[in-house]
Amino acid sequence: FEAGLSLETQLFVDNVGAICSFAVIGTLVSAWVTSSGLRMLAASGAIGLDSSSPRLAIQCHLFGALIAATDPVATIALFGSRRIRADPLLHSLINGESVLNDAVAIALFSTLADHMDEENPSLFSPAVLTHFFVISAFSVLLGLAAGALCSWCFNSSKHLMHFPHYEIAAMFLSAYLTFAVSQLMGLSGIVALFFFGVVLRQYNYYNLSDRSQVATEVSFGTLAKLAESCVFIYLGAVAALSVGRLHWHFGLVCYTCILIVIARAAHIFPLTAMLNVWRDKKIGQNLSITMWISGFRGGIAF
Repeated sequence: FEAGLSLETQLFVDNVGAICSFAVIGTLVSAWVTSSGLRMLAASGAIGLDSSSPRLAIQCHLFGALIAATDPVATIALFGSRRIRADPLLHSLINGESVLNDAVAIALFSTLADHMDEENPSLFSPAVLTHFFVISAFSVLLGLAAGALCSWCFNSSKHLMHFPHYEIAAMFLSAYLTFAVSQLMGLSGIVALFFFGVVLRQYNYYNLSDRSQVATEVSFGTLAKLAESCVFIYLGAVAALSVGRLHWHFGLVCYTCILIVIARAAHIFPLTAMLNVWRDKKIGQNLSITMWISGFRGGIAF
């Protein structure tokens, strides 16, 4: 929600085609490359996976979908610095892809989890792709509709501006309600919540009082940072406590790191070449290389 609420809407809209291409098509390609590579390595016995297992394919697909989520926080923070003065196009593409990519990866993982009992499940099968795009489309529509309804309610309630605490509480509860309804309907709550935040940023921000405008940015930004920090602390604690209790395969870790680098390149450079055919402002080779090496994995995969 905070990612959508703090999004630079104009830059996102100006590059929405490229951002959606990298986030949606890029996630699918990255998941497929990682999954295919793991299955080939499993056959060679290099990563400790049982190649004869009937669930190997779907397990690799699920792992590929999760590990496809990027979170280049350090890169975005660096590009946002006044000392660096990064290209606004580069900053927009990396930031836009990262906030949308997480939602797409989770939606893809949920879709694949619903097809676990199928025989020989394929990432690009018509059933999986149709299910994925239907869930994504209706989640986006629900988020946009909920955001529009919430903005209309705030615009109609002029007296609410005199009660900043209620304004912030209403936004928080509206966000939770959107997520809960989306999950109950079998859709992706993350996707709906992101676009709910985007609509509120564009249409509801000026319906708030001056105090609430500042308070919402600070409060939701702080909550987002705390939540992210808790995830990484928990990740470190689980990793440390699991040593000696769980089986760690060094080959799986190393080969996965290589595969995600290859998977990142497999969609960044081809998609950039295709997008440059129609774009007026081209994405240069240096920008493509920077996007490639900015594909750090984040807490969503955990």
